[in-house]
Amino acid sequence: MKRKFHFLILSSILLLLAACSSTGNQEEVFEKMLQKIDTYESMHTKIYLDQYMKENEELEERQLRTLSNIALTREPFTMHQTINVDAGKGEEAVSNEEIYITEQGMFVQSEEEWIQFPPEMHEMMIGNGNEFHTIIDLEVFKDVLKEMKIEETGQQYILRFSTTDQKKHDNLMRLIAASSVAGQFQMEEAMAFDALTVDRLRLELYIDKETYDLNTYNLDLEFDLTFEDTVLNMVQHTETEITEMNQIHPIQTPQEVLDNAVDFEQEMQK
Repeated sequence: MKRKFHFLILSSILLLLAACSSTGNQEEVFEKMLQKIDTYESMHTKIYLDQYMKENEELEERQLRTLSNIALTREPFTMHQTINVDAGKGEEAVSNEEIYITEQGMFVQSEEEWIQFPPEMHEMMIGNGNEFHTIIDLEVFKDVLKEMKIEETGQQYILRFSTTDQKKHDNLMRLIAASSVAGQFQMEEAMAFDALTVDRLRLELYIDKETYDLNTYNLDLEFDLTFEDTVLNMVQHTETEITEMNQIHPIQTPQEVLDNAVDFEQEMQK
């Protein structure tokens, strides 16, 4: 009986040592992930956003579901994006948009009509291409690495960070929340002092164990935005999947779009 007991203890120690030796350090894994992201010259990003918004404590929440698919290359900067928005009120509240930014120009599909934007806007987008990101700025999480939890599965590292303490993580929480609504509000307004109160921030990163590629990340936010007499309560869940890293060639605008696109100035004169 004593020999069996010793054997069980020894087995437990060996299992514990094996687990410890195979688990990565969160700082090391995070840094290698950032280094790998910097090598991406092209990628495909699928972004699903589920958002609930309530104004001035109104009883009814407004739901907004957005699905974006973005393929891009860095040199030269080219992009193809499709956007599906569902406001949760039937087919009339569903909208679809498609965008091409290529060497042939900038084209946006609106209400089933393709519009070619002016050359100066296209040049601006091309010039700012290296600053266009489909992945949130993960560098800002470096200061909280020691608070991250790391888990190891068969093929992935999972890094998790969660906080409800805005007093401790004020800059981080407000920056991420403001970035999440940058397309809906002015960034300066969202970052304004006392205009943004964050109740919860939760991040999950799924990282390939062999390549350190960031495969998926999930982001949950709960916050209040205040503008004058209006308080918007926002709850967001975002799922982002990154694929085809360094596998996409510069994107070309389809000939059908080139043939049917309406000039932006003509469209504005209608």
